[in-house]
Amino acid sequence: MSTTHRYTLPVQQTEWKFEGSAEVCFTWEYDDVREALLQLYAKGKQQQWDAAERIDWSLDLDPENPMMLDDRVIHIYGSDI
Repeated sequence: MSTTHRYTLPVQQTEWKFEGSAEVCFTWEYDDVREALLQLYAKGKQQQWDAAERIDWSLDLDPENPMMLDDRVIHIYGSDI
């Protein structure tokens, strides 16, 4: 049994119409407010995740054990395998 048309509706039933008019203007000239945008971006990173500050990139990483887990936490530790 095909489910292709089970959840889809014709465009006429899903079309959104609204009355009104609006003028839209896009600009990519951010030079005047660039510093403020960068400060806002930095503030947002502090509230979330900032890889430049939260990760110590000077530490060496063991590719065989990147999380530096003790072998005893592995379920097959001590088995014949």
